[in-house]
Amino acid sequence: MQFFADLRETEPKTLFAMGLNFASSLSIVYFNKKIFLEGFNYSTTVVALHFLFTSIGIHLCAYFKLFEPKKIPFKSVLKLTLSFCGFVVLTNLSLQYNSVGFYQLMKILTSFFIIIIQILIYRVEFGSKIIQTVFVVILGVVIGSVTDFSFNVLGSIIALCGVIVTSFYQIVFVSNFYF
Repeated sequence: MQFFADLRETEPKTLFAMGLNFASSLSIVYFNKKIFLEGFNYSTTVVALHFLFTSIGIHLCAYFKLFEPKKIPFKSVLKLTLSFCGFVVLTNLSLQYNSVGFYQLMKILTSFFIIIIQILIYRVEFGSKIIQTVFVVILGVVIGSVTDFSFNVLGSIIALCGVIVTSFYQIVFVSNFYF
């Protein structure tokens, strides 16, 4: 019940932004998959269009003072930029080669890989409740994956690479740029 109490205290602007983010994410996945099914097999072009419209949107938001742009040294942002590009390219390729269901299931594994990377590379320790929760998520992915009839090896490899790169992207973003 604490969730609903917290939700009532959340600013309407924040709730609107969360809803818009959710709706736009679903729409992007749906329309990307639709154009891939229609025979448009140029996922790099789709990525370029995503970057173009994201750039336009960010410049418009800055122009209307929805946020204040900050200057970040080139070296600091390079790792983030490379992992972001890899994340977008690989997730679009994954969507091109996999069903939307399998694509979404693989994205769920991002939390698992974030924990694995943080344990193995950054020596972060997690409590047993977090590990148990992630185990349940993995079990759900396994159950969901075995019932997906459009499973293919190339799509799975691309999806796994996308999940790993996305995990690094999120770790780099949160550790270096979340302010």
